[in-house]
Amino acid sequence: MRKSEKLAEDRVSVWLTAVMHYSRMQRKARSIPVSSLWFQGYGALAGFNAYVFSEGNRQSGKFAWNRRRLSMM
Repeated sequence: MRKSEKLAEDRVSVWLTAVMHYSRMQRKARSIPVSSLWFQGYGALAGFNAYVFSEGNRQSGKFAWNRRRLSMM
């Protein structure tokens, strides 16, 4: 129960970072509509990545690194 709650929390935080990144991209490249389409695929990939790796590789810190890299981009 608690583990699934933590997993949902992680997925929400990743989703929030993705949304923030998306708004930043829209401000930067307003004239390129392809970037939004590209980002939808990227966001789906990032969410899937978080879902798969947060459960198994939390101890190795791989998931935290992925989230940091996502927010930095």
